[in-house]
Amino acid sequence: MDGLAFQVAEDEGRKLRAQVTDLQLQLSQSQSSRSTNKQQLEKLQQQLSTKINEIYEMNDRLADLLQATL
Repeated sequence: MDGLAFQVAEDEGRKLRAQVTDLQLQLSQSQSSRSTNKQQLEKLQQQLSTKINEIYEMNDRLADLLQATL
């Protein structure tokens, strides 16, 4: 391999390493964003579950009140 071919190969290697580094950073950011989104969705699901339970309890109390008035 002559000097020019070696230089071209070396340059290509640097470009590829830079691309790998960039892709690793993008992957890391994507995973972090995904983790944050998952946490937010879990929090919303818990809030929804709490509200649904509250509605069921209110419904049960209302049914009891209606039964007591009959």
